[in-house]
Amino acid sequence: MSKAEVMLVMIPFHGSGYRCFIETVNDELKNIAQVEHSRHRCFDRFIINLL
Repeated sequence: MSKAEVMLVMIPFHGSGYRCFIETVNDELKNIAQVEHSRHRCFDRFIINLL
């Protein structure tokens, strides 16, 4: 994902396309960072999952 693509997050979207766009960006960032999906909602557990 290029810097230009990341900057698109700043553009406000309205309607159902907004959530889809955010999910796509989140998936790309998780792939780049190689973060495994977790069901943990607590910040502490999120940090532990990163380690």
